[in-house]
Amino acid sequence: RSSGAFVAGRNATVRCAKRSVRAARSGIVLKAHKKAASSTRNQGHTLRPHFWGVKALNGKAVKVGQLLVKQKGLNWYPGPNVKRANNYSLVALKDGIVQWRGEYKHKEICVVPWEYVREKCVWKNCNTLSPKVYEPWMGTDFNTRGKRHHLGRLYKSWKETEEGQAHLAKKAEKVEKQKEIQAKIRAHTKAKWAAKYGTRTGGAAEKKEKVNAGDSESEAEN
Repeated sequence: RSSGAFVAGRNATVRCAKRSVRAARSGIVLKAHKKAASSTRNQGHTLRPHFWGVKALNGKAVKVGQLLVKQKGLNWYPGPNVKRANNYSLVALKDGIVQWRGEYKHKEICVVPWEYVREKCVWKNCNTLSPKVYEPWMGTDFNTRGKRHHLGRLYKSWKETEEGQAHLAKKAEKVEKQKEIQAKIRAHTKAKWAAKYGTRTGGAAEKKEKVNAGDSESEAEN
């Protein structure tokens, strides 16, 4: 009895069934069905650099959407006209000049728009902007050097003007009014407490009076 089997691309004829099965098995070509393991040694050179750090220093002109800082976490914080991306990068929201401010542990980056730069700012040095005139929202803390020292000189000249004197008088009046309101609030709270719990007994002054009265009685008996 003869039968056919697929061997090497053609039908092979054998004389028995057992030999035909063997011939069919020998004709199957097996291929690798598992992924071979590869070594990870010496493959660090294939990674692309991330280029972390500051991309726009103090005084640089930037455009909308320009990358200012690429960082891991919040080493530098976004200020006015700056937004933080999902990967903590800082991006400019307006065309203008980059200005850094703050201390080492909390540096903040902001972008001053060109309109404000042209109308109300002057260049203090090659990379630092300063206002032309003092405005009340700039504060009165001028102990630090640099830009704040320049603001202190502007504040002194502004304080002598009619506008400055009127603003300071209005501010002092507001402070006095707040003091009166706070005094009324404390008096109301004290009266409410006294009506609810009564006057406290056993205070330090009352104990002192009792001790003095006892001493005087003992001296009288002697």
